[in-house]
Amino acid sequence: MYQRSVMDSADCLPVAPRTLELCRLRVAYLHSAQSELSVHERAVALCAEELGALQSGDFSRFSQGEQADLRLAC
Repeated sequence: MYQRSVMDSADCLPVAPRTLELCRLRVAYLHSAQSELSVHERAVALCAEELGALQSGDFSRFSQGEQADLRLAC
């Protein structure tokens, strides 16, 4: 049976692309997943400060909703 991947159905997800990218990158930093860290979603422009915050775990620069999502991803 064919299963659609998350990316195949991204337009149906109730998660904003920015939130998905933030959480994906945070998990990649936690696991030192260099292959994942080298890939960035072009539609989601993150600045160097945001990437640094994801790496350090300091979520204060993100919205309250994004902070809650990032805590859940950890």
